[in-house]
Amino acid sequence: MLDQYKRILVAVDGSKEAERAFFKAVNVAKRNEATLIITHILDIGAYTTFEGFDKSLTDRVYNYAEELLNDYAEKAKEAGLEKVEKVLEYGSPKVKIAKEIADKGRISINGKVAKSSTDVKIGDELTLLFGNKTLVVKVTDIRETTKKDEAENMYEILDVSYAENFDDQI
Repeated sequence: MLDQYKRILVAVDGSKEAERAFFKAVNVAKRNEATLIITHILDIGAYTTFEGFDKSLTDRVYNYAEELLNDYAEKAKEAGLEKVEKVLEYGSPKVKIAKEIADKGRISINGKVAKSSTDVKIGDELTLLFGNKTLVVKVTDIRETTKKDEAENMYEILDVSYAENFDDQI
């Protein structure tokens, strides 16, 4: 299989949608013999005002998240996965996950490593690293909002290449 993933990241929050995403991620990880990384981001901002009324809230939320991750990790192992990692962090889920990916140098714009706050403009050339795959695209359109099926019309693929060893990408 040429297009093989090495690491699969799935964020879980206890919802039915997250559970469906988890099982899809398990299947992809099994097919690719990849490491499954299960993450939960504790959104402290969502409940800090209640801390004044209940000092144990942070501990209870943390314990719930830890239990949630352990349950999902156990389900992954029961499904036959051997390589499972758990990541529990504090912050805004939307920002934390996007920032972590961008700040690891996996995305560059016009040859410079991008941060989560980097502006993208029409004509920019983006290089994205996905496991052993490198994708280079040119931005041809930017819209405030778009539908998923229209997104492919907003860029042009310039190059797709594969490293022989995933470690060559890092």
